[in-house]
Amino acid sequence: MGAWTDWSRGKVLGATLTLTREDSGLLIAFLAFFIGLVGTRFWRIGCLILHFIYSKDCPTDGVHQQRQAFLRNSPNPESAIWTLADIAISWRRNAKRVWARLLSLIALALACFVGFIFAGGYSSRAVVFGSPEVLLSGANCAFVIGDWTNMSIYGSTVGPMFTQAITAAENYARSCYNLAPGSASCSTSFVKRDLPPAFVDTNAGCPFADSKICKSSSGNLFIDTGFLDSHFDFGRNTPPNRRMQYRRRLHCAPLATEGYRFRTYDEPGSQSHTTYHYGGLQNVNSSTTLNYTTRFSNDFYVDVEELTRNGQDTAHDFSIRYVPKLSPPLSLPFPPQCCI
Repeated sequence: MGAWTDWSRGKVLGATLTLTREDSGLLIAFLAFFIGLVGTRFWRIGCLILHFIYSKDCPTDGVHQQRQAFLRNSPNPESAIWTLADIAISWRRNAKRVWARLLSLIALALACFVGFIFAGGYSSRAVVFGSPEVLLSGANCAFVIGDWTNMSIYGSTVGPMFTQAITAAENYARSCYNLAPGSASCSTSFVKRDLPPAFVDTNAGCPFADSKICKSSSGNLFIDTGFLDSHFDFGRNTPPNRRMQYRRRLHCAPLATEGYRFRTYDEPGSQSHTTYHYGGLQNVNSSTTLNYTTRFSNDFYVDVEELTRNGQDTAHDFSIRYVPKLSPPLSLPFPPQCCI
């Protein structure tokens, strides 16, 4: 709860105060009373100004004197309408241009009376019950940092967190995407039900400058999300000068293996691997640079100890795998690329 600015509506109209349902009811009652009080004071100030404008030093008739007395003592616009009408009817045969001199005041009192009635009624529109738009506090947000090699710590912290996130995503997908757009179940979770569809080209060329590295020069996959706005697409409520746009381009292609695949053997034993050479890789945890892209075992593991020969991971030995390659923005037309 508290005051914040909804920058989707601008600095003035977007000024927002989030309250509980009980406090919002009190706010509506206060606004209605306050607008009525303002209407009365507005009329009194207007009468004071008109009294000063109509004041004269020379002698005047009775209509002028009664009009001045009325402007000096009129409590509110609703009583002014009947008082001015009574003055006009009483002096219609004994003074000149009676209605012309009083009709403007009657119209002003009527406009002020009707205007503040509507203002009091529409004051409730200032409060929106059950609005899904609130400002979330990031005071309790942080990166999960811990001993990733200690499975006990991982199982008690990171594991449950990922499980909860996956469960929430599954529940959201089941309750939202099976319904029509704009359904109530989809309007309270994210700023948008789903992001705009990306551009997909299933007949793209090779993403690399040397097209021979690709298995085919056409029929490859290219996906472009277009520019996604941090405010309107991702819900980061910020003024225009603090927003950012995110764009992701993904260019994937099966690679040729002829001339890039070699069989290697471990020095101590007879364990063999198939090694693929499309460029060296640098280990993210050290400065070690591998002279190959990836490699897979050619033998079935018969001993648990031999799992250490391939990074303690046998899943990649029997499945399709992709290796991402990030290129500088100016080196190729589609900077973020990957190959399969």
